[in-house]
Amino acid sequence: MRTDFELTWGQGAEFGHIAFRDGRAEWHAVLNLPAGTRFADPLADLRRRFHTWHDPIPALLDATRPAAVLHHDVNELRTPLPSSTVGRIALLGDAAHAMPPHLGQGACHALEDAITLAAALATEPTVEAALARYDAERRPRSQAVARAARQAGRMGRQLSHPLAVTLRNTAMRLTPSRAAARMILRHHAWVPPQLP
Repeated sequence: MRTDFELTWGQGAEFGHIAFRDGRAEWHAVLNLPAGTRFADPLADLRRRFHTWHDPIPALLDATRPAAVLHHDVNELRTPLPSSTVGRIALLGDAAHAMPPHLGQGACHALEDAITLAAALATEPTVEAALARYDAERRPRSQAVARAARQAGRMGRQLSHPLAVTLRNTAMRLTPSRAAARMILRHHAWVPPQLP
């Protein structure tokens, strides 16, 4: 199914949406707010914050049912773990490398972890050897992507000073679209191990 994705950065805010071919849409908004901030009516607050943003952002918010809005804090594991395994226990996904959502790689890395762990368990002679291989293969890539996601967040929605936002927007306009796409997609390339 073909989709179109668009991401817009503002002052201390980000709005992204995916338009599906069948007419459905998914959107997300990320705001610079203290952890635990909650609103009595989250959708009304988002409509207030984003009503002057470009189309289709106000229309998407107007078409959203209040009960469909989920509100979560963005959590990340800022200090990388020295290992994703302890004894016969392996950590996968956010337990091993919780990352901010700015590259859309969190769930992807959980799946990559699961496939890599399954391949290691199927081919290594012992569980200990499989876990050591899993850790050696997954931790460097996951930690690198988590760092890149954090940097993307800093460049994107986390900028709130007007001068910094203007400089970022100018740099984005001057960056050739192919170069920008390469920068974003470089973390999406991954070849899964063969499962026996």
